[in-house]
Amino acid sequence: MKKLILVTALIIASTVVGGITAYGDTYIEPVPFEIWSEDGTFVFRWEPTERANTARAGVYRNDELIYSVANLPAMGESANNFFFSEDMRHFAFRPTTRHGFALGFFEDGILTQTYRISELVQDMSVVSNTVTMAFWENRRYFDSTNNTLTIVTRDGITYVFDIITGQIIYSSTWYTPPVEPLLTDPTLSSWAQMDVSIAVSQGIVPEHLMSNFNQPITRAEFVDIVIQLYSIFMGGVIGTDEIPALERELLERIDPFSDTDSFSVLFEEYLGLITGLGDGQFDPESSLTREQAAVILARLVGILLENPQHPYELINFNDAVQLSERATYAINKMQSMGIMGSIGDNRFAPQSAYTREQSIVTLYRIFTLWHEEMNDRFYYRLNES
Repeated sequence: MKKLILVTALIIASTVVGGITAYGDTYIEPVPFEIWSEDGTFVFRWEPTERANTARAGVYRNDELIYSVANLPAMGESANNFFFSEDMRHFAFRPTTRHGFALGFFEDGILTQTYRISELVQDMSVVSNTVTMAFWENRRYFDSTNNTLTIVTRDGITYVFDIITGQIIYSSTWYTPPVEPLLTDPTLSSWAQMDVSIAVSQGIVPEHLMSNFNQPITRAEFVDIVIQLYSIFMGGVIGTDEIPALERELLERIDPFSDTDSFSVLFEEYLGLITGLGDGQFDPESSLTREQAAVILARLVGILLENPQHPYELINFNDAVQLSERATYAINKMQSMGIMGSIGDNRFAPQSAYTREQSIVTLYRIFTLWHEEMNDRFYYRLNES
């Protein structure tokens, strides 16, 4: 995904003739404007036409038209309503006036994705309507580094849109934990029932791991659920078709394990989440130990969380002598972050088998930490803008 830049608007006709009244709402008369790319290579030119409330627009390079944009409104619009990618092939447009959409995304001047107010605002009673305008948002923030447009609606929902694809990549409504229905599987422990139920409802748990929750999880099964969570963060299901050809070739060429050809295992090794047991062995069907799980989870946190710094507490477990030296830091880190817990009596039981429900609960905790971080990150940027 290409890095975006925050374009600067140049008003080329700044003399306002005077206010005009249109359908009961008062606007400043529309004037032409330009939006230049940071390197000065491209320019977006917008100007009203003689037809009522219409505008013509296009992107130019060396005064040569690259593409034009049709059917844009004119009244009340300004450069502040357009958000461009670096190459200016993609942009988001938030109309000021009532239009066919509340937010639209364009590629090479073609409208590819739209959202109506009713698709973004859940409580329509908070929307203020005039004859020609509807006010539905509280704040917006364009992040030129991450290619995102963040909008907070009047009813407090935060959306983050990808400028390039026009897709919603984050919504504060996605992670509202459901209270019911709770899973009633007899193999599911009461302490894990709520978290596992929510994790299943949020798509964190692969289908083949939605049963026998109290049995030990195999190393291959744990890889599957980690990849499932990773794919949620990355915006889609990870599979051979989604991995670029070069990376697929790299994975196939490395082939670090002689006892498995699972793509999920190879991809997780590629990400640096697992290293195997040595001598080219992954041992996919053996049970995962608690300390092995801690090491993988700590690496996953390092990849997925932008700011995983929590107070680090060195915990003196009663069975500390059983901890492997290489796993001690990860175990204490997972304990300090509240991702993993002891099994009681201040014991970690590092060599004990990790269960399916324990795996699901700890990965769900990472999921909620990411959710909290996303809220903090975007609200901070919104408040700073």
